[in-house]
Amino acid sequence: MTALPSRSLADAVRYYVAMRLDGVESAIPATAAPILVLFHSGGTRVRDERGEWPMPPAFLAGPSLAAQRSMAQAGTCMVSVLFQPGRLRRFFDVDVNEIIRHPAPLEEVAGRAGREFLEEFREARGERAMIGMTERFLLRQAAHREGRELLTVPGELLFQPVAGLARELGVSARQFQRRFGEHYGVTLRDYRRLVRFERGLADLLLRGAAPMNFASLAQAAGYFDQAHFNRDFRKFSGYSPGRLASAAGGGEPGAWAFQLDRELLRAMTRA
Repeated sequence: MTALPSRSLADAVRYYVAMRLDGVESAIPATAAPILVLFHSGGTRVRDERGEWPMPPAFLAGPSLAAQRSMAQAGTCMVSVLFQPGRLRRFFDVDVNEIIRHPAPLEEVAGRAGREFLEEFREARGERAMIGMTERFLLRQAAHREGRELLTVPGELLFQPVAGLARELGVSARQFQRRFGEHYGVTLRDYRRLVRFERGLADLLLRGAAPMNFASLAQAAGYFDQAHFNRDFRKFSGYSPGRLASAAGGGEPGAWAFQLDRELLRAMTRA
């Protein structure tokens, strides 16, 4: 089950996904979005170029710069929340730089409020109830942090030089780079790469089974050429563009992270 956030959270949350994964090995794409993962039952192990390890029962993770493989235990049931880039600190007092390579258990980040929410969450019955509880928790977190200053880079300014961005936001270039890392978790250069990839990914998936011109897709997403587009797709999704279109369109269980409806795909590229 997937769901968009309520209007109150639409500027900070991309979407919710509630999934039952019965022993499935999945491809998890790189993303510019921080993520909250909550296991109602079961759990997963993640594998990438650094090795393989089990994930905590509930955790926050920053953006990722490479595709991963995830192996779910039998009977795994979970909710994932994808946040808008730069907006995680609306809910949690966390340096997003710190949770890229080392996901943070929710209980450590949210304290007593997080522990009480997880007790309630694990009693939920059904995917709709789990998503509803999660959104109510985020609304409470946002209310406690109302008025906190966030660094937001408008999409129309994203590809300006750093000096111009800093000037627009009223800070020095050094301050901008430091604060950008705290809020977005990656360098501006890497963030731009992820944005281009997600634009191309959303465009590819929106086309479904329609014939595709990958050179045109690459150009529309902002790539210099198709070769660069293909390299980023392999690194960030674990698939070539053609193989990904086939896996997502064919409903392969391991490609569930790419099987999103049109509203969610549009949310992926919303600034």
